[in-house]
Amino acid sequence: MGCCMASGCSNDDANPVLSRLAPATVLAEAKAAEGDAVARAKAAEGDTGARAKAAEGDTGARAKAAEGDTGARAKAAEGDTGAEAITPRVRSGSPTRITVLAFLMLTQCVCGSNSRPTDTDAVAPQPIAEAARPGTATAPEPKPEPKPALSLPATLDTKDLDEHEKALLQEVLEEQYDPCGKSRSFLDSLRAADSCDEAKKLGALAVQKIADGLSKKQVIQELLKEQSRWASKMDFDVKDSPHHGEPGLGKKVVVEFFDYQCPHCKLTAKTAAELVEKANAVIYYKMLPLEIHPVAKGAALAALAAHRQGKFFALHDLIFEHQEALTSELVRVLASKAGLDMAKFDADLKDPTLTKMLERDLEESVRAKIDGTPTFYVDGYQVEYDQLEAALK
Repeated sequence: MGCCMASGCSNDDANPVLSRLAPATVLAEAKAAEGDAVARAKAAEGDTGARAKAAEGDTGARAKAAEGDTGARAKAAEGDTGAEAITPRVRSGSPTRITVLAFLMLTQCVCGSNSRPTDTDAVAPQPIAEAARPGTATAPEPKPEPKPALSLPATLDTKDLDEHEKALLQEVLEEQYDPCGKSRSFLDSLRAADSCDEAKKLGALAVQKIADGLSKKQVIQELLKEQSRWASKMDFDVKDSPHHGEPGLGKKVVVEFFDYQCPHCKLTAKTAAELVEKANAVIYYKMLPLEIHPVAKGAALAALAAHRQGKFFALHDLIFEHQEALTSELVRVLASKAGLDMAKFDADLKDPTLTKMLERDLEESVRAKIDGTPTFYVDGYQVEYDQLEAALK
């Protein structure tokens, strides 16, 4: 238990409970007066205990303590001349002495404990995290923005598209610029009365690609690729090239680059000729034997030699018919079967002019950046095979 010393009160070890307790029959309240006057207490002792009372004021303090049958009363007076204290005599080791000593120690320690704690002594309250209470309202989750209603132009034939595909089509058209060059979206261009033919063609292409199962990114790539083709018109030298249909003014001109060992070329050969004939157009055949096909170059030279004899289509059809088993020896057999003069055929194969015709086609394919077969051009603009019929209208 700490007590007051010369340097001040120390109560580091004081029991806070004992410092607030004083039995009514043993202890009395002690009050200290501040100001010019200082009060001193007189204690009186009896057989059983003492009662002290301190009075505070301008005139001094009075203390009174009574204990047991006899009791004692003490008065303390204060003034300009001071105060007089009366201290009872007690026998060493008596219960009374022990009681008084305890009283004095308690009163001294209460003074120290009554002082207000400093900022360093005080313990700052710790914030208590509030737990989530049942039923506590939480912030509502943001609602997803409603999808725009479908509003596709009537000029597009979308009957084969489901709702998801139509939504994808509208999204593509909204994000792309007007192919006609005006400051509006592709979708607005198709809705407008002054929409150009290019926009209508590209719109039909977008519908077709989505129906084929292409993704949004793939559809956009196809549209850009198509526009790039339109922006790059090619001029090809078709002099002495084999052709189907009669050339003439005002007729659409189709140019096809193909490879005799290309399976896709075989599939499109007959239908392409039919579409050209139906449209009263003309198609010119350009040779593009790919390096991956070892017999394609020899077959191309043989077909050009047959063209000199007016037998191009006879040998052309036979080569495609036997494409899977094609060899250099078989090409010669097929040339004979097509009714060619074999002596002239052999002589034409050795003619450098024939080889130059093939080289001309190869150079044009490089200039046009053609990377596969079959590749079609209509009036100088590249088109996909599935667009050929629309391009010929």
